[in-house]
Amino acid sequence: MKIESGYYKIKLKGRSLDDQYHYLRVFYKNKIKYLQMSHGIPQEAENYEEGLLNSYELIKRITHHRPIEVRHATITLSWKDEDGDPFQLKVRNIHALQRVFELFPRLAKAVHGDTSSFKAQT
Repeated sequence: MKIESGYYKIKLKGRSLDDQYHYLRVFYKNKIKYLQMSHGIPQEAENYEEGLLNSYELIKRITHHRPIEVRHATITLSWKDEDGDPFQLKVRNIHALQRVFELFPRLAKAVHGDTSSFKAQT
């Protein structure tokens, strides 16, 4: 089976955990077919498509007639401090993320941000 160009919701076969879902983008560039999972690096389909189809189940195709509905979006920032201790902050909107970077400028610097240039989009 070959996957047509477009966007898909896919799931790792044999798993029932919520974090096993991904988005798949299938596209052509210079007549070469590429597959891109979530925000990963596009891979040439010739080397990747068969393995992907063996490991993942196509849940549904996403179209402009049937777009995704996003609910309960959360941005998670995870890091380790100088002692190697893990930290995690979760925010639900861009304004809270901006506040985190203002309160923790070292965190903003670690993700190559500058709080003075970080402007929330409205």
